[in-house]
Amino acid sequence: MFVCLCKAVTDHQIRDAVDTGVSSFEDMQCHLAVSTVCGGCACEVKRVIEQKLKTELSSRVSLNGSTRELRI
Repeated sequence: MFVCLCKAVTDHQIRDAVDTGVSSFEDMQCHLAVSTVCGGCACEVKRVIEQKLKTELSSRVSLNGSTRELRI
């Protein structure tokens, strides 16, 4: 789905950017130019980034609670 209409950026593109190492809203603005025109998408962009980072983190934690890899 489109998150930033002004720049035609989708949630998929945002998740892909997180996969490549973009981990903050400010970095995402530089990387995909989201929320640089009207700013109306800022909350949703932040939510998608946060959700992706949480998913990525939880997938790296084993069932016994030890971490295999942690990048922050």
